[in-house]
Amino acid sequence: MARLRRPVEREGLRQRVVDRLIAVGLAAVAIAGLMSFAFGPRQAAVSRAACLIGSLGLATCRDELPSFEPVRLGEPRCRFLAELDPALPEVRTETVTLPSGLSLTTSRARSGDVWVQAGPPTATDPPAVLDGEQRRARYPAPGLEVPAHTEWLLPPGADLRQLATALQVRHDQEVRSRSAMALFARLVHPVGGPELPAPTVRYSRLSLDSAPFPVPLETSESVPGKDDHLALDRGRPAMTAYRTTQRELAVIAPIAGEVDGRPVAGVVRWIRDEESRLTGVLIMVVADGSLIKSAPELEKSISVGYVGLPIRTDGERELAERWLSDRAGFGVSTRELFGLAAPKDRLTGWLSRAATVTVLRYRGIASATALGRASEEVRLARRADWPEARLVSVQQVAPRPDGTARTAVDDPGCGW
Repeated sequence: MARLRRPVEREGLRQRVVDRLIAVGLAAVAIAGLMSFAFGPRQAAVSRAACLIGSLGLATCRDELPSFEPVRLGEPRCRFLAELDPALPEVRTETVTLPSGLSLTTSRARSGDVWVQAGPPTATDPPAVLDGEQRRARYPAPGLEVPAHTEWLLPPGADLRQLATALQVRHDQEVRSRSAMALFARLVHPVGGPELPAPTVRYSRLSLDSAPFPVPLETSESVPGKDDHLALDRGRPAMTAYRTTQRELAVIAPIAGEVDGRPVAGVVRWIRDEESRLTGVLIMVVADGSLIKSAPELEKSISVGYVGLPIRTDGERELAERWLSDRAGFGVSTRELFGLAAPKDRLTGWLSRAATVTVLRYRGIASATALGRASEEVRLARRADWPEARLVSVQQVAPRPDGTARTAVDDPGCGW
């Protein structure tokens, strides 16, 4: 009887194996049928799900990383825009999607610097770190924990693919840890791989009534009542950007005031190095119409003006420290800044000798939209072309180290 049972058992085992193969085949046909009716991303998701189910979560089940061939910017449109690059570099922004579904937004400058954001930007304001607020974590993809309001700044020559690989590996480890055989998965695929580097740029919010801002003599949310003058706009918070690699801190504060009797608004940014020394100041102002009094009138146009002020000597640094720490708050006369008036004091004399003023005139964009976009570009320390707006002219007021009168010059290669 035992001899008769063994062939029967073997036949039953063989039949069960055949039944399971048939079931797997039918499942594969069903999955293939579903994929034939799905779009590309859904096909990838179905394939990934089938792979994970079939391997019990042990396989990586992902495609290869996309290509990260550097796509560099072309030459600047004109000389004046090229000279603006050191203060606010122009970038080309692209978004790529990793196999995990994580999107990486890269912004590449002509210098080779690349800024990388993982996932969509955080919509909320940055935390007030100096006031004790904690930086929250965000999860742009499963298994990826990234501090909010941060990004990576990769210097020229750094491998973007290494960062993308580290992000993808973190995601794969999370997927395997959730499989039906998570413990065995850790034995087969131990946790490891390239270490995910910490973000190198961290943004924070800063109150205008706390350090490093002075407390005004008369606290008010409005701009001091001075004609043709710029001052801190205390109705809005300031921001900071700290670069861990250079140990460099930038403070970006909102400003408002008047130019030729017309209201204007913008931001001022100053930078301190690892020894807390000031290294440069950038002022950005947006106005309806012209910023420079001698400029020709252009109907339905707005101006975006940039004033770049490098700090090279100890004397300039001392003057800048006194200017930015005045108890009445940051302030400067726009008559000397944009009106080309003769300097009347030590500060405006320094601006005349050292500052480069670049004014971009646009059509097809509202001043409020331009203000929000230009302010964000100064905060992020990079700018991009505005395809929906028409750049009609670019003017520059060059510094005059010899103290002679300044003049505004048009660059004919800049406009359309």
